[in-house]
Amino acid sequence: MSFLSEKLLLGNEHRLLGLMMVSLIAAISFSDNINISRSLLITHFGLFLMWQPVYKREMDFSLVKLMVLLGLISIFLVWLNVWLIPFWMLLLLSLLTGRIFSQGMGRVAYGIAVIVLFLQLTLITTPALFGLHGFSAAVIAFLQLLLIMMLVPLFFIRSEEYRHATHVDFIRGFLIVILTTFLCMGSVLVTFTTNIPYIQSLASKEMS
Repeated sequence: MSFLSEKLLLGNEHRLLGLMMVSLIAAISFSDNINISRSLLITHFGLFLMWQPVYKREMDFSLVKLMVLLGLISIFLVWLNVWLIPFWMLLLLSLLTGRIFSQGMGRVAYGIAVIVLFLQLTLITTPALFGLHGFSAAVIAFLQLLLIMMLVPLFFIRSEEYRHATHVDFIRGFLIVILTTFLCMGSVLVTFTTNIPYIQSLASKEMS
């Protein structure tokens, strides 16, 4: 990777993160149209491939790593279904949470991304996955637009162009994923067993 490309990626880390998140939310919002959704997911994974070496602060992206990632992404797109998207979102949540310890404004940028992904998972994706009544279609459209608007600051937060490795707490990221999964699955279980709305179940789980 040339110096110019390396400098370009490092200087636009948060913009890449913002575009990656926007394309993912847009792909989910167009889930009824598989062609549009798949195209947006291809865009999302392309941005992910650009963001991944910046995330790890390893600009030497070997051919083997690239082929492995492209292979996994290809399998994901070919076998795309309603269960793969939440699985990928949880994996992405783990990666993003691991960078909460970034220096300076990087912590703010990754914090915003984590909040947006968490809200998308708990408020929209989970009830749709299990066919539960959550919000109306109009409210869901508004929420997804609001989530995209929450990502706008990422395009204006300056990226720190430091080259040394940053601390990535994968253990914390894994714990956040487990807690998020328990929260969602617990709310779904309460909804099925008590016949109360999912949002009410989710609110009761968060307050307990």
